[in-house]
Amino acid sequence: MIDIEAALGALSLDDKCRLVAGETNWRTHAFPDAGIPQLKMSDGPTGLRGEGHGSAGTPGVAVPAGITLGASWDADLLAEIGDLLGKEAIRKRAHVVLGPTVNLHRTPVGGRTFECYSEDPELSGALAAAYVRAVQAHDVAVTVKHFVCNDTEVDRMTVNVDVDERPLRELYLRPFERAVKEGGAWGIMSAYNRVGGEHAAENRRLLTDILRTEWGFDGYVVSDWFGVHEPVGAANA
Repeated sequence: MIDIEAALGALSLDDKCRLVAGETNWRTHAFPDAGIPQLKMSDGPTGLRGEGHGSAGTPGVAVPAGITLGASWDADLLAEIGDLLGKEAIRKRAHVVLGPTVNLHRTPVGGRTFECYSEDPELSGALAAAYVRAVQAHDVAVTVKHFVCNDTEVDRMTVNVDVDERPLRELYLRPFERAVKEGGAWGIMSAYNRVGGEHAAENRRLLTDILRTEWGFDGYVVSDWFGVHEPVGAANA
């Protein structure tokens, strides 16, 4: 076990900034003198992709897309999938699975609708919780994404989602809440889009007031790749 306070005390401010910025697209910086190892992440909605793209990718086990798994209504099946991907992460020496995706189906032409489970928040939450528990049983972290209201790919980096409080709570936040409270998720990924005029990665109400204070989440938050538009705001959020 790492003595977290001692490890942080051994890092300079520059080192701490490097620690949360990443060394490559998929790996964090290691600080062996402080006892901090490198962490490797891998995309995970339909299998562990590894670090390459296209023909440079590492062969891996492909699992059915999220929309197919959602149609099963079978939490036990999601647990089997999670167990398989936890083992696959260990085989590929990945510490963090970038999934599951629990955004809701809101348009049939959504670019990433295929990797989400359902238009129903309770079903999505139940399946996500089963998946999360099974992956993390292998001491592999999950990153439940994309927090929150990332339900369209049109202008995904800039679109502003203006949603009333009741549907925000009962629909869009609900799958994440179940993944945290019932699944015990170690990680959450913030979305690209704005919510109520503020980018999700810089939204303190979402990332601190709701996620940590209300739900008791004690894990880590990572932005979607290139999803931080203003780093000081994101750090403070």
